[in-house]
Amino acid sequence: MILKSKKILCAAVKFLPFSVITMLIAALMSGCTSDYNKMRTNHAFEFSKTLEQKTKELVPEDGRLDLEKCVEIALANNLDIRIADIKGRLAGLDRKIAFSYFLPHVDLQYTDLYNDKQQMRRAVTMYVASSDQDITQWVISGQLAVFNPSTWFLYNAYKKGEEIQHLVAERVRQAITLQVTGLYIACLSHEASEKAIVSAVEQAGILVREMDALFREGLILKSELETARLFLASQENRL
Repeated sequence: MILKSKKILCAAVKFLPFSVITMLIAALMSGCTSDYNKMRTNHAFEFSKTLEQKTKELVPEDGRLDLEKCVEIALANNLDIRIADIKGRLAGLDRKIAFSYFLPHVDLQYTDLYNDKQQMRRAVTMYVASSDQDITQWVISGQLAVFNPSTWFLYNAYKKGEEIQHLVAERVRQAITLQVTGLYIACLSHEASEKAIVSAVEQAGILVREMDALFREGLILKSELETARLFLASQENRL
């Protein structure tokens, strides 16, 4: 029944005009594209929402954080640090696997042979058993590599690799700490600069008001007043 339906569908498509087939393909492709765009939009929205929620959890209501708290948050949420830690754990597993080559290899073999009829052997006028009817055999063998340079070299290589990964993780933490410290100092500098600019705007406003009063009294030229106003505008543009 399914095969018959497929044949009918293929026959129907075969007799469709080329323009109709093109429109159907374009509609399917546009539908897929719309779905992907919707997925990306939803993902971006969810990421922004999650980031906002995470910020509310970590940042206090007054929005003030000291340097130590900023570094702590960065170290706890940085992706590069997590990747470095995972690589360090994987290097530790490689070292442990390499260490297993030094352990003795023990093989245990069990054999159970049972004969339906016990084998008999004729001896003069009587028959005697030539073997047991049920035979059980245990074989235990062990092997230990006493001198194997390649195993030592492999283990040392993985051990050094683990140490290097731990150093890399530590360097990543130091780099993140240094980066956060630089950004924190830059924020403090911008905050101080903002206060200085606000003060400069206030002083320029006072100067313009004084110059305007002097201009109305005819004590200064209009060009001097315009110069003061231009200075005020330049200070306001720095905000």
